[in-house]
Amino acid sequence: MSNEEAMDSGSDSDAWIHPRDILTPVATLVGFVAAAIGLSATVAGVSDVLRALSLGLLSVVVLFVGAAFVTCVASLRRSRGIFKAAQILYMMGWVSAGLFLCLLLLGFAWGIQILKFKIPNFPSLDLQTVFSLVMGLIGIFSSLVIFQKSRIDVGKLSKEIVEIPVNRANVNSIVESALQLDDPKMAFLRVMIDLERTLRDLAIKHGYSQQRVTMRDLSRFLELKGIIDPITSESLAFVWRIRNMVAHGSGDVSLRDARVALDLAATILAKVQERQAGSDAV
Repeated sequence: MSNEEAMDSGSDSDAWIHPRDILTPVATLVGFVAAAIGLSATVAGVSDVLRALSLGLLSVVVLFVGAAFVTCVASLRRSRGIFKAAQILYMMGWVSAGLFLCLLLLGFAWGIQILKFKIPNFPSLDLQTVFSLVMGLIGIFSSLVIFQKSRIDVGKLSKEIVEIPVNRANVNSIVESALQLDDPKMAFLRVMIDLERTLRDLAIKHGYSQQRVTMRDLSRFLELKGIIDPITSESLAFVWRIRNMVAHGSGDVSLRDARVALDLAATILAKVQERQAGSDAV
C-alpha cells in the first residue's frame, strides 16, 4: 500500500461503522423519546412510570446526543481517534437504552413500586439511579481514555528530540528535503520509510536473518548488538506508533503534531545514518 492509499484509508470512519450509522439512529431515537414524553400525558399510568425513570431516560439521551456531537466533531476534524470515542458513547447509549426499556416493562408488569427499589446500604439511591450513573460514568470515562490514547504527547516528542545526540545539520537537511515534496504528514511518512529501510539494511549487515521483519524486532536486535542506544530505541518505538496513527488514520494527528514527529523521525534517521557510516568505515 502506498502512502497516499494509507492516508486515504485513514478517514474518520472504519470498515464497520460510519458517521451516518450513528447520526441517523440517534436522531430517530431522540425523536421517539420526545414523542413518548408527549404521549405519556394522555395515557393513564404511563406518565408516572416515565417520571420514575426520568434519570435513566436522561442518561440515555445524554449518551446518544453526546455520541452524535462527538461524531460531528470527528467528521469535522477527520479524526478516527475521536470517532472511536463516539463509538464508545454510542455503545453505552444502547446499553442504557436496553436497561431503560427493561425497567420500563418491569414497571408496567409489576407496578411502579419495582422502579423505586432502594439499595439497602444506600437508602437514598434506587436501582434505576445506580444503573443510570454507572452507564453514564463508564461511557464518559471510556471515551476520554480512547480519546487520550489517540492524542500525541508533543512535549514528549520535543524532549526525545533533544535527548538524542546527533548532528543537527543533518537533521535539518532531512527535514527540509522531505518538506519540499509534501505536507508534514506525508513528509513524515516518507522519512519513516527511509528510516525503516536504513534500519533493515543495518540489521541484515550485522546478521539479522529473520524472514518476517517488524520494527520492534529490528529495534530489539540493533539494541542488543549495541548499534543503537536505549534512548534511540525508545524514541523509535514512540515514533513508529505515530507512524501507524498517521498512515492508518487511527489517531488525531494535526499538521503541527506531524511536523514535530517529523523532527524526531529525522533525528533518529540522522543518528542511524551516522552509525551506519561509522560501521562502513570500519
